[in-house]
Amino acid sequence: MLTQDNELNFNGENIYIGIDTHKKNWKVALYSNDTALKTFTQNPEPGLLINHLKRNYPHANYYCAYEAGFSGFGVQKHLTKIF
Repeated sequence: MLTQDNELNFNGENIYIGIDTHKKNWKVALYSNDTALKTFTQNPEPGLLINHLKRNYPHANYYCAYEAGFSGFGVQKHLTKIF
């Protein structure tokens, strides 16, 4: 009997994350190679972004770029520890 596996698996895929950080929210853009996957605004919490990535793009390789400003460096540093 054949079975179908419906689990998402982005193993080996590169997800590029662009974050425009602000005090009240972040603007996030996600890309894979030359494809824009999604853009959205979220509360400024690294855990929310991490949960979104793991839920929607599991097992991918994540690469983060951020706005060069006072708040961007801390966000990128936190995400680097997780990924």
